Amino acid sequence: MAGGRPGAGAPQSWRVLLALYSITSLIEGLGVSQIFAFMLLRLRSMGVSGHEASTLVGLLSPLVFVLGLPIVPLWGVWADKHSRKVVIVRSAVVEAVVFGAVALSRTPLELAGALLLVGFQLGNTGVMIAALRDVVPPHRLGTAVSVFGASSSVGFAIGPLLGALMVRVLHTSLDAVYWTSAALSVGVALMLSFGSREVRPEVVPEGRAWDLALRAV
Repeated sequence: MAGGRPGAGAPQSWRVLLALYSITSLIEGLGVSQIFAFMLLRLRSMGVSGHEASTLVGLLSPLVFVLGLPIVPLWGVWADKHSRKVVIVRSAVVEAVVFGAVALSRTPLELAGALLLVGFQLGNTGVMIAALRDVVPPHRLGTAVSVFGASSSVGFAIGPLLGALMVRVLHTSLDAVYWTSAALSVGVALMLSFGSREVRPEVVPEGRAWDLALRAV
């Protein structure tokens, strides 16, 4: 199977889709890793003392998943019922907002609010894997999923390194690091909007989203 079931037009090239999704996952990992890597420095720049800053890092880090985990199954259901492409683009748009909110935060409370927004960013990985499964030829599926899976780890490795180079070598602020990630996420949203095509599942689920999500869990 060389193509999937896009909503309209010619089938999406699986190699193109794999490249687009891998870049998407890489940029997301890059930005999220910078939030965690520089959170202690961010808190200290807000005037939080060393011991209190370390404690806040432990308290703030789980906020990334507080809103995200309960609604992740819903994103998958909405993607299959309505549009996988929209759900994936939504994640890139939200992550741009998150990185911008982190850059604008000036108090721990504002930073906490920015981290809570990450919850609305989650849920795209499974949707991208499902789309790849529908367009990649069976004999190349393992390789494609492996390449896609590695892209997030590459992003997590590059993110702190890029941030450190910007701060230490280019003498930029942490704000500039986060704004750069936000700009990259906007680029990803545009890339997906114009470069990817809708890939619909073979069987579209029917029923209420909450019921389907609960059944999936």
